[in-house]
Parts: sequence; C-alpha cells; structure tokens
Amino acid sequence: MNINIFEFNNVTLSPEVVKHGYAKGRLKAHHLLVSTITKLAPMYPLWQFVVPKVHMGDEVNTFEVMTNGQKLGSITRMYHGRDYVVAVSNHRISESRTRGSEYKTKDVDKAVLKVKKTFFPRNPKERLAEAHAEAGRLLNQQENGKARALNNHEYNISAAMMEYVKDIGYAGFIAHVQTLEPRIRDKLLAHIEGEKELRMEIKSIEEIRRQFEKQIAALIVRDSGKYLVRIDDNVQIYDDNTLPESMKRNLGMLKLVDAGFFLSGVGCRVNDEVFVVAAEEKEQA
Repeated sequence: MNINIFEFNNVTLSPEVVKHGYAKGRLKAHHLLVSTITKLAPMYPLWQFVVPKVHMGDEVNTFEVMTNGQKLGSITRMYHGRDYVVAVSNHRISESRTRGSEYKTKDVDKAVLKVKKTFFPRNPKERLAEAHAEAGRLLNQQENGKARALNNHEYNISAAMMEYVKDIGYAGFIAHVQTLEPRIRDKLLAHIEGEKELRMEIKSIEEIRRQFEKQIAALIVRDSGKYLVRIDDNVQIYDDNTLPESMKRNLGMLKLVDAGFFLSGVGCRVNDEVFVVAAEEKEQA
C-alpha cells in the first residue's frame, strides 16, 4: 500500500516553504524517509514533522521534528557509504558521538528507535546550557559587530584627520611636534623626514617603471666592453666612445651606486651589468 506521508495532519510545511508556493500534494520523499515518517507520525501525533526546505524535483530531504515550539531534532535522507541512509540528529546524539554529528543507518527500525530514545523536550539543565550557548553567541556577534562598526568610524575619522594634517593643518601639526618632549619630538621628526624621502623615492621609481613599461627608457646591458642598448624595438651596440652623451652621463652616475639603487631622473642599476636609464624630457615628448 502506497502511503502519502504528506497527508498526515502533523506533517506540515514551514512558512518559508509555503512562501515559495509549495503545497503538500505535490511533494515527494525518498522511500527511507517515507517509511520512517510513516512509523513515527502516527506514533507521536503531538509532534510536528516540519518540511524546512524543498529541493529540485519537489523532493523533501529533511524533516525537523517540533513540539510546543521546541525543536527535538532532524530526520534526513543522506548519501553515505555509497548508499542512501536515514540520518537522525539532535544535540544529544551529537554530544554522544566522537565521529560525525548524526546517527546514520539504512535500517528504518533502528532510525525509529534512535528517535524514540533521543527525541524529547530538553530538561532544565539542557535548556540552561542551550540558553547559555545562545546568549554567548549573541554577545559575541554583538561585540564583533560593534567592533567592526567602531573600526569603520575610526578609519574614516583617521583618514580625514590625515588629510587635514597633510594639507592646511600640517604647519600646526609641526608646531605641535616641536612642543613635545625631545625624545618623542626627535623620533617623530625623523619619521616625518623619512616619509618625505620615501615618497620622493617612490615617485622616482614609479616614473622609471612607467618609462620602462612603455619602452621609453633605455635598457642597457654591459657586455664584453660593449653596451647593448634597447629603446622600444630599436637595438644598438655602442662602446665607450660612441655611447650618446646623455646615456654616458646617466650611466656613469649609476655605476657609482649599488645594485637595486634608483636615482631620481637618472634611472636604476639592476645588477653589475644591467641598467635602466631614464629618457631625457625631449625624448619623452
């Protein structure tokens, strides 16, 4: 005899499922769930077997068991060990297991027995433990949420303050720094000077990189007393006598610095043999 478990009065649809337009008459479930619910629904008429979600093909994979507004647990069809099984889960089952959080079986009678043994309202101790966990989650969520909001405010305020200090408030800030204790004042002034220098260096690097990527700058390779020079797709070979004066001057300065060093408006020394020489202003035009 084919039994439609959705005809049981205590098999119901969640508000979310109803909202999406589903009706009990069109739903279906795997035979393992059908057999399990067929045994349990008449046995516990005061329980509600709620459908929380409907999957593709109008199929129901899970029933949440409720009584008096309290969730007792879930009964789910699950694929496990190359076959479908009934998975029974709630807080008691999860706490008693060392591997996994559900009790899984292909035997409907065993699934029903597990439900009978573990699905009952929480006792005062369990309710308090659940309330404690829920309160802790809420406190953590609120604290983290407020902290994120505070960080957002502080970031925007700090950004606005920095813009002010860098612009019209800079002179006032420097005047304030001069009034500080010498140890703190000197440390801050060193940072201010270091920032200026680094910004100039970064600007120089950015300009040389721009020229290098556009192949405006000269890539020079020193090779056996000769200089291989490439600008864009043009490759020339020079020696010390034929190297253009502007390149010779800039290359001479770069030879005096260590590898990896940049000179503003001049170029950079990549290693002992490779140099990038910035283009003259008229060459960039």
